[in-house]
Amino acid sequence: MKKKRQLVPNSYIIIMLAFLYIPIMVMIALSFNQSAISSVWGGFSLDWYKTLFQRQDVIKAVWTTVRVTGISTLVSVSLATLGAIGFYKYDFKGKSLLDSMLYLPAVVPPLVLGIALFSLYNILHIQLGEPTIIIAHITFCTPFAFSTIKGTLDGFDHSIEEAARDLGCGQMQAILKVIVPNIMPGVLSAALMCVTISMDDVLTSYFVSGSGHNTLSMLIYSLVKKGVKPDINALSTIMIVLSVLLGLISQIAGSRSKGRSEE
Repeated sequence: MKKKRQLVPNSYIIIMLAFLYIPIMVMIALSFNQSAISSVWGGFSLDWYKTLFQRQDVIKAVWTTVRVTGISTLVSVSLATLGAIGFYKYDFKGKSLLDSMLYLPAVVPPLVLGIALFSLYNILHIQLGEPTIIIAHITFCTPFAFSTIKGTLDGFDHSIEEAARDLGCGQMQAILKVIVPNIMPGVLSAALMCVTISMDDVLTSYFVSGSGHNTLSMLIYSLVKKGVKPDINALSTIMIVLSVLLGLISQIAGSRSKGRSEE
């Protein structure tokens, strides 16, 4: 009976993992297909990966993604760090309400957020382009960064800051020399999370990008409309590998942050 009870949960886990990962593995395998027809295996080839770096639309989308992701991550993490430290150090009226409001952009569906930002830009007569994409990404990345950094500060040992103040550190010195170094793993984890979220976004960016400003995710989405070809599989595979690497680095940074707070 015990073996049967264990068999059922294990079977569910295997089915769930297969459901999640088999499509991804198939897509990765087809990205190495020499044939232009996905349903026909023509042998192993790296030609589609070579072709990607010769396409101007892909190169342009890569640089757009780098700029959008880099700037939005830097601004989001900076705002989130300042906000989290402010919540950690000060008590004020409406603090709990503001805390709840800060998470609103993270729970609003990307489609709704995209339409809302598009309407705002239209009312303010702001021309759509790369800056409007960056603003949109800052809007939905900041809550995730704030949550991560605030969680790191929740485990911060207050006595360390108090000891620094007793030794003559001013308030700003205590923040810069004590608090910030101790929460840096959490800040790094938040930054990597923002990069991943920004790279993967399609819906919100679609409404605020205008013409000629495609990120990699948007380019893949537009190409899929014409049919899934091996070059799309290759581009998607590269993005999956980058996302997995960033996720692993984020997990490692988060584990170090947790270990440091426990010490």
